Amino acid sequence: MKYTGLMVFNNTAMRVKTSGQITANYNWKPYTMVFKTLMLLGLVFSFYNCTHTQAQNQVLDPLAFKQALENTPNPFILDVRSSEEFKGGHLEGAFNLDWNASEFETQAAQWNRNTPVFIYCLSGGRSSAAAQRLRKMKFVSVVELNGGLLAWRSEALPEKGFIKKSGLSKKTFQDSLRGLQDSVLVDFFAEWCKPCQRMKPALKNIQNRFNTKMSLWRIDADRETELCKQLSIDALPVLQLYVKGIKVWEHRGYISEEAICSELNLH
Repeated sequence: MKYTGLMVFNNTAMRVKTSGQITANYNWKPYTMVFKTLMLLGLVFSFYNCTHTQAQNQVLDPLAFKQALENTPNPFILDVRSSEEFKGGHLEGAFNLDWNASEFETQAAQWNRNTPVFIYCLSGGRSSAAAQRLRKMKFVSVVELNGGLLAWRSEALPEKGFIKKSGLSKKTFQDSLRGLQDSVLVDFFAEWCKPCQRMKPALKNIQNRFNTKMSLWRIDADRETELCKQLSIDALPVLQLYVKGIKVWEHRGYISEEAICSELNLH
């Protein structure tokens, strides 16, 4: 029997067609609005969470690092160098805990993870590793000083306890280079710097193989802080090649013996 009519089932209007088929005239509009609202809230939350995380975990250049420190209430400034390095100069209010010390993680576990941590070392290598560890330990805000104290000093920013050490000046360094006929490969390093130590045997090999073509100077960045500041050495290791006092090549970071020979055309 064919008929038309309207039935109500679970608050849904069901219209019966003459064909005997039943179709639902369901009002989806309120549910569509709710769905769109939830989607929008989800996107806003995701965006906030992403930007909030990025804001809390940054690597900042010295001036931006200083500004962030000044704008942060009660920051925790962490110097992860050795105690001897710390005595030679550090940021005002910094707490010293050697990243290479066996008790680093044990002590860090006792700190308030919600306190913003501003972390640095001499050139950025140790502080980067320590920052990653703190983030894995669920510290919500870890900000690194890009280039470490070397970069900080190159901007002539304030430092507590820093004593200008006697040693090579930029003028003395440059005058010494100009007085040589041979090419000079200068290696800026530090004893604690692992890439520096990895490169040390390679540099010695190069020195032995090509001693008639060039000399090798190794300059300890911890001892020659003023020279490094004047030459804007803000990372380690750094290799520089000078020919008759003029710098003709520079490389920052680790580089293999083969790559050095290739770039300097040493055969």
